[in-house]
Amino acid sequence: MLVDMTNDAINNRPIDLRKSMNLVTSKIGTLIVAAIIAAICSITVILLPIAMFIMVIAIIEELDAVESTRRAFDFVIKNLSEVIIFIVIVIVVGVIFSYGFSLIPIIGSFIGAIISWFLNAIFTISAVYFYLSLRASPPPPSGA
Repeated sequence: MLVDMTNDAINNRPIDLRKSMNLVTSKIGTLIVAAIIAAICSITVILLPIAMFIMVIAIIEELDAVESTRRAFDFVIKNLSEVIIFIVIVIVVGVIFSYGFSLIPIIGSFIGAIISWFLNAIFTISAVYFYLSLRASPPPPSGA
């Protein structure tokens, strides 16, 4: 739902939680398969960038799991240097903040978990913006 709402906000459409929820529930089968593919990809470090963009592409482009996986591969290959920098930033910031706060005695594990939740939301929003800013623009319409 966060991916769809972020897409709406970036494209200057009103953010509607109900619309996003309906979209997700209508595509639940596709999203489950896409999540399984993303989980398998994220087991390996080298396919982690693909895993991050499978769900984003599945929601934004309204594709099935296989096609969104193919497009995630294409997107990452075409924008490899930018994607690597993005992934490194996500990993470094995530580890520093969630691990750093979890070291606080007594309440650290709770604060670390809350910080991780917020960071996951921020990284999801960033991935949507990143994808939309770097995806190939459709060709201009031809005609007179």
